[in-house]
Amino acid sequence: FFFFFFFFFFFQAEDGIRDRSPSRGLGDVYKRQVHGNCMQIKVRPNSSIPEFNLQFDPGNSVFLLRQVISKEINVSLPSLYLCYDQEMLEDQDTLEDYGMQEGAVVYCVVKPVVSNYLLAKLEDGTEVEVNFHQSDTVKKIKRIVAERAFGKRCKLSLVYNGTTMKDAKELREYKVKSKEKISVIRSCA
Repeated sequence: FFFFFFFFFFFQAEDGIRDRSPSRGLGDVYKRQVHGNCMQIKVRPNSSIPEFNLQFDPGNSVFLLRQVISKEINVSLPSLYLCYDQEMLEDQDTLEDYGMQEGAVVYCVVKPVVSNYLLAKLEDGTEVEVNFHQSDTVKKIKRIVAERAFGKRCKLSLVYNGTTMKDAKELREYKVKSKEKISVIRSCA
């Protein structure tokens, strides 16, 4: 009987079943943090969403703040970035790490998640994944591939559908589509 009693009430407490207010989906950390050492911050999204105030514990992580804000403004978490005092906030840091005080203003930056990527196939057969936009130049893609594949800048040639790509041209001029392969030739220097 004791085991059942302990087991039953232990998991009720852990799941927040005893709490009077229902969970909002981010677990009890979200629900409980507003009752701790909280401060009010202003959140300013960069879209048509109006500014709003939020009670938040400054000892909590930026990641938790991003979760709360993304749910509040209905934006996917990977596309949401937060800035304070002209500095991008890092997930592992806390608000205290940035010296935030009561009434601090946190700016939201919503960036679209890049879904276009190409595979740069090196001469040894390895592939480097590169996110791109159609407006990116071949020169920019070369720089990214060089840094990721070789750790430094080096002279590269990119070949797509049998055509050597020219630095000044944009990827749209070659009609590059997402998930396609581009051959990389490294010149000996």
